Amino acid sequence: MMRQQPEMSEIGRMTNPVERDVKERELFRKELRNLIERELILTDFVAKIKKQKPKVLDELNAETQKTAAKQLMSYRKEKGNISEAAFAEILKAQGLSYKGIVRQLERNAMLNIYLGQFFKDKEKAKGVTKAQIATYYDQHQEEFKIEDNVKWLDLFVSVHRFNNADDARKYADWLAKQAKDGTDFVELVKKFGFGDSKLRDGEGIGNQRGQISPPQLEPIVFATTAGQISDLVPTPNGFHIVKVVDRQVAGVRPLDKKLQDEIRARIATQLNKAEYDKLIEELWRRTTVKVVEE
Repeated sequence: MMRQQPEMSEIGRMTNPVERDVKERELFRKELRNLIERELILTDFVAKIKKQKPKVLDELNAETQKTAAKQLMSYRKEKGNISEAAFAEILKAQGLSYKGIVRQLERNAMLNIYLGQFFKDKEKAKGVTKAQIATYYDQHQEEFKIEDNVKWLDLFVSVHRFNNADDARKYADWLAKQAKDGTDFVELVKKFGFGDSKLRDGEGIGNQRGQISPPQLEPIVFATTAGQISDLVPTPNGFHIVKVVDRQVAGVRPLDKKLQDEIRARIATQLNKAEYDKLIEELWRRTTVKVVEE
């Protein structure tokens, strides 16, 4: 709320006064509508609470006040832990009042509480079925395409740190044996490796085809299965030992539990939006709101 919105930044960059005025009016109408809709929802919500559970209203007000106080404290910390009075002066310079901001935060907090319960009740009533998830998956295959991707570790031995290439190879062979015998690969990189991968916890450079560095390693990296450790890979500067941590083959993501959860969340978001739009439409229908623009 206190942070500058992207639309405001866009308006600030406009040089044409006519276009700027049009954009400001559009933003004003948008924000005004959001504010009216919030008040329509809260007015309806509070009326229901007063009728059904009047004692709960005091608890809700206490909770919203607590939430608003935390947000205000966060804003003041961002400004260097300034006092409430100093923060009020900053707001005043922006044409805002401290009390007004507190009220906005409290109203937003109550709206979030109500909508959270509203969506939760709707999800309980409807839910997202496995059939819906499967249908979404079948109809949105483009969203789940993946490219050949690999996460790998690189243990490098430089020939320039030894008297000759044979000594470097012997050292690299010893490291490869340690790795294949189960010694922690990252620890081997950090303690005995010579490459800059030790600064990245052993992580190799590049995850997709055409990105692997040095390029001589790419065929080995993509031919190695997850958890497997390669044999020595000679390069002009030394020897590399590769361990693949994770491997994804190009195609479509399988409909496993992780993806099912992602799709379930997407569908739930769509359903929530539809329910919210229905709620707003009904409240607008039942209410007469007149906006007078000067």
